[in-house]
Amino acid sequence: MKNTLVFLSDYEAAEEFEAVFNLLRPHGIEGILAKPKDVIVASVNGGQRFFFKGHTLAPTLVIGYAFEDDLLPGMRLLTQFREAGIKVLNDGETLYCGQHKDVSSMRLNASPDIRHMPYVMCSAESVHYIIDVIGFPCVAKPINGACGLGLYKFDDEVSFRAWMSTPVAAVGVNSGSHRDYYIQPYIEKKDGVDYRIACIGHQAVYAYERRSSNGGWVTNLSSNGLGKVVSLDIFGNEALMMAESASRAIGSLFCGVDLAFDMHGQPFIIEANTCPAIKISRYIPGACDGLERAFATYLLDNHLNQIIESDN
Repeated sequence: MKNTLVFLSDYEAAEEFEAVFNLLRPHGIEGILAKPKDVIVASVNGGQRFFFKGHTLAPTLVIGYAFEDDLLPGMRLLTQFREAGIKVLNDGETLYCGQHKDVSSMRLNASPDIRHMPYVMCSAESVHYIIDVIGFPCVAKPINGACGLGLYKFDDEVSFRAWMSTPVAAVGVNSGSHRDYYIQPYIEKKDGVDYRIACIGHQAVYAYERRSSNGGWVTNLSSNGLGKVVSLDIFGNEALMMAESASRAIGSLFCGVDLAFDMHGQPFIIEANTCPAIKISRYIPGACDGLERAFATYLLDNHLNQIIESDN
C-alpha cells in the first residue's frame, strides 16, 4: 500500500496511534499498527519483502514504538526496514537508549546543559560505593521499568541493606535481580509535582503536570498519578532548554522528558522516554488533542510529504 505509516508497537494502546492516523488520513496517508513479531520478512534474490496479516507491507515511513518484550524484535525489524531503503523514525538505537535507563542517564549526565542525577549500578560489590557516594535518601529504579512500577525509596542505610538482602520481583523484562536496578539520589520535588514535557523535533510543544493521588512520591499517570495539562509558559527558558537538550541527548525526535523543580526552584531532569503517550486524554480526561496534532503535523512537514514528493 502506497503512502502508509507503520507504528511498530503492541496493540494495547491502539487508540493513541489511531489518533495520529485519523489526522493523517485526509492527507492520503493510511496508518497501520503492527506488533513486531507479527511482521514477516523475506529476503530473496537480493531484495526484501515484508508481510503483515497475509498482505504485502510496503510502508512509506516506519516509527519504532516497541518496548519490553517487543523491544529486541522491534530493533531487528527496524534495521531490516532501513536496510531495505525504507525511512525509519525512532530507530533501534534510540529505543534501546530510551528503555535502558542506565544508558540514557549516562547520555543525560554527559551533557553540560542538563542537570541529572548520578547513578550507580546495584550489586553487592557496589553497596559501599552507593552508601558513600549516592547517600540517602536514594531511589532504586529498574533499568527496563516503565509506568512507575518497581520503584523503591530508601531514607537510610538500614532500609537499603534490608532491601538488598531480600528477593525483588521481576519488572517488565527484568529478571528480578538487584543487578537489574540502578541507584540515584532522591531529590525532593517542589510542591510534590513533576512535569512531562513532550518534545517533537527537539522542540518543546506540550506539557502536563503529574502528582500522586495518595500523597506518595510516585506520580506516573499509569499507576497512581493525577495529571493536568499546563502551558509551556509556566516554565522558564532554562527548564525548556534543558528538556530540549535531553531529547537531543537520547536522540529521540518524539520524546517525553520528565522534569521537576527542587525545593530551591531549580529544574532537573528525572528521565526521558522514547515511547511517550500520544493521546493525553486517555490519561487525563478532557485533555486537549494538541500533542497528537503537533505530532501529525511534524510527520507531514518533516518526513511524509518529503518522501511522497520524491516518489512522485
